[in-house]
Amino acid sequence: MMFRCPDCRTRRKDYGLFTQHLKSSGHRKCGCGGYPYAHRPCSRYCHKSQASVYHEAARRGESHEVLHEIAIELMLDATFSTERRKPALAIRVEAELGELADCPF
Repeated sequence: MMFRCPDCRTRRKDYGLFTQHLKSSGHRKCGCGGYPYAHRPCSRYCHKSQASVYHEAARRGESHEVLHEIAIELMLDATFSTERRKPALAIRVEAELGELADCPF
């Protein structure tokens, strides 16, 4: 059986080594409420993930137009934020919009 760290995703075959890694690194599962159980940080519905708003709206059955507006807002937030990484969803929307995505307005 393989044990996978919920934060850095490294694998350990031995449970003792796995728990030792968790204690030494401080990695642990997230309990933000995006899922009804402890889960990997920044997973699809985790509230720490920027794209969780989009995925929760899709799970509720929102229309395609609403999902597209949420995706555009996520893209704009990622574009104007100081963070270095864009969520994968924003990259997809940027590709869909093409040259409009380069416009800062």
